Amino acid sequence: MNQALRLKETRKFLRENQEEFAENTQNSVGTISLIERGKVKTINEGIINYVRQKGISSEWLLFGEGEMLKSELSDNSEWKTKFKESEKEKEYYKEKVSKLEKTIIDIQSKMNIMYGFLLQNSDKLDLSKLDLGKLEASSDTKANLFISYSTNTRVELKKVA
Repeated sequence: MNQALRLKETRKFLRENQEEFAENTQNSVGTISLIERGKVKTINEGIINYVRQKGISSEWLLFGEGEMLKSELSDNSEWKTKFKESEKEKEYYKEKVSKLEKTIIDIQSKMNIMYGFLLQNSDKLDLSKLDLGKLEASSDTKANLFISYSTNTRVELKKVA
């Protein structure tokens, strides 16, 4: 990884956009952009001082040597606080995704039950008279029944030849 990519990775690790990073390092947005794109090869003292203050190794940033984070960070350093906040966000979104997955599984289960019922009873149902708002039915009685649903959760009942 070259210096330009390490600087960009550092900025993203600190959760700063180019404008914030430029302000914190006493640079212009244009300078940060040029460095990150590899157009300017020199990382200036303002950047070095700022990343050291945040617990990032200047040796890693400049030369790619060692680890990104200094091992001798104090317990109250800002990056650890950000990391903890990041972990809290991660747990929050993990919980939300888990709930959504359970909801999807529940919906799929109910759809499968509905599908099975309709398959077993397709010859007994007069689907041409079915009117449940967005629910549509085909009147072809010789085919198997299937269920599909689209992104707007509209359920369609159709007969397949």
